Formats: sequence, structure tokens, C-alpha cells
Amino acid sequence: AGMKLQLLQLQQLLEFVCPALARHLVNREAANMYFCFRWLLVWFKREFCLSDIM
Repeated sequence: AGMKLQLLQLQQLLEFVCPALARHLVNREAANMYFCFRWLLVWFKREFCLSDIM
């Protein structure tokens, strides 16, 4: 549930910051933001050492 919530929050943030891109993703059936899954893993789960990703 944690990752789904983060993807939902990312979608909501995108709708606020860049509505045109959010609409584009809806039109492309990509509004679920699943393509961002790895980004969130690296950012929040620390899959790698911080020094390795900087």
C-alpha cells in the first residue's frame, strides 16, 4: 500500500505542477505512474548507497 500511495501522490503532484503532462499521461494510459516505480525505489528505499547514486 505504501508504494501505491506514493505513486498516487506523485500523480496528484504532477496534476498540480504540470496539468498538460498529466493529461498527456491520461491519454496514453500511463496516469498510474508505474513507470516511476524504480525512481521511488531508489529514492525512498535506498536500493543503492547514497554515494553510488549521486
